[in-house]
Amino acid sequence: INQSLNSCIFPTICKTVFISPIFKKGDRSTVDNYRPISKISILPKIFSKIINNKISLILNKFLHDTQHGFRKGHSTITNLAIFKHNIIDSFLAKSQMDTVFTDFNKAFDSVDHFILIHKLKEIVFCDPLLSWLTFFLINRIQLVRKKFVGLLLQ
Repeated sequence: INQSLNSCIFPTICKTVFISPIFKKGDRSTVDNYRPISKISILPKIFSKIINNKISLILNKFLHDTQHGFRKGHSTITNLAIFKHNIIDSFLAKSQMDTVFTDFNKAFDSVDHFILIHKLKEIVFCDPLLSWLTFFLINRIQLVRKKFVGLLLQ
């Protein structure tokens, strides 16, 4: 792992992800009625955990305290607890409280990796972490596996 990080190279063989579409409900001919399940080898999972810890240390300095998604120690429960506290404070102070709720549908599925790398570079990410992350994200291979009467298509 350290050799990969120091050389800024992620093993190409580990950049392949197998996706199995799992039927949810409704019309089987509609793509939206399937949930993608990614099957990834253990090595990329280990790398992701290590890199996530390194990146979190850097990014936490730039994230607002109210950012709850994808952060250790922050969850929907902590978000709701703070929200409830703010509502009660506003009510007791007889002041107005405006709230905006947003839902970014499949936000992580649509992240442009090149824009992400550029933004990370702007906020202090530097080599070797930035180079390794770039190599990790680009040229990934995703194969969809679907069984048809004993036949496996890739």
